Amino acid sequence: MDNKSLQECVIDDNFKIDMLLGTGGSSKVYSCSDANKDLYAVKIIRKDKKFSQGLATALLDTEINVMQQMQEHPNILNGFHVNTNGIIDIQGEKHEIMYCIVELAKKGAIRTFVKRSGHFEEEIVRFYATQIANALAYFHSKGYAHLDVKVDNILLDENYNSKLADLGTSVQTNFGYTSSRCGTKQYIAPEILKGDGKDRFNAFKADAYSLGVTLYVMLTGNFPSKAESTLHTCDYSYNPIESQKDKEGSYILSSLSKDCRDFLSCLLNQDPMERSTVLDILDHPWISDPDSCIPAFEVYMEMKAREDFIVGSCSESS
Repeated sequence: MDNKSLQECVIDDNFKIDMLLGTGGSSKVYSCSDANKDLYAVKIIRKDKKFSQGLATALLDTEINVMQQMQEHPNILNGFHVNTNGIIDIQGEKHEIMYCIVELAKKGAIRTFVKRSGHFEEEIVRFYATQIANALAYFHSKGYAHLDVKVDNILLDENYNSKLADLGTSVQTNFGYTSSRCGTKQYIAPEILKGDGKDRFNAFKADAYSLGVTLYVMLTGNFPSKAESTLHTCDYSYNPIESQKDKEGSYILSSLSKDCRDFLSCLLNQDPMERSTVLDILDHPWISDPDSCIPAFEVYMEMKAREDFIVGSCSESS
């Protein structure tokens, strides 16, 4: 069941697969359309793969349930349908699958833009920081923690507005606390990595740390620790800027404003007791000052230019 063979295949006699959008550890995501030609994304998990079907079912059920609880927020990806006993028709052959139908974010993940066009200018990151922080604050207000905030899971719609995605690892907390551990190593809060796996921790503060790493990557193309590999690996950059080392040992762009540095410090504080929550950070002057906010149409023009740059680079290399 390779990528080419899935094109034009049909799921449950309803959803026609178009193209591959991305892959995960146990799943693949495709664009698809229904009988009305409405466009969606579908996450597919094959039942014949060596992956716990019980775990896969739990992840898909969690993802769709949480999405439907968050559907009122414009910066959280919407979910529509899940089937853990689906059938895909591949050239007349039937295969059992699990799948989840979600909103299609047409412009893909922010990670792609950073990796293939270089890190973002501060004004652009401020725009997305405001959207993502508001989405996470709404998420937390419902009692849930995301636990896997990263550039891969921030998607963009057709107008380049952000969508918080991949909610399968989300957990319902007990007043913000949980003992559930998951996420991606470079983004995980230090108190989780240092724990014994049983201790409860403040999941909202952990999400805040992951948000800090996400924004740092968007600003620099690197992770806060120099020990981590760079995300930006292409030979050219849309917007190259020299970086410098601050007194705490983190590598931060020399051009960042004082407010931006302070904003990152509030989120990346190693001590969870001293770290800001996402709700706290909404009042920080870096994103709360209306005079510093870049208009949405300027973000659109910048991201469109980056998309054109990426497409042009791909054409030249092919």
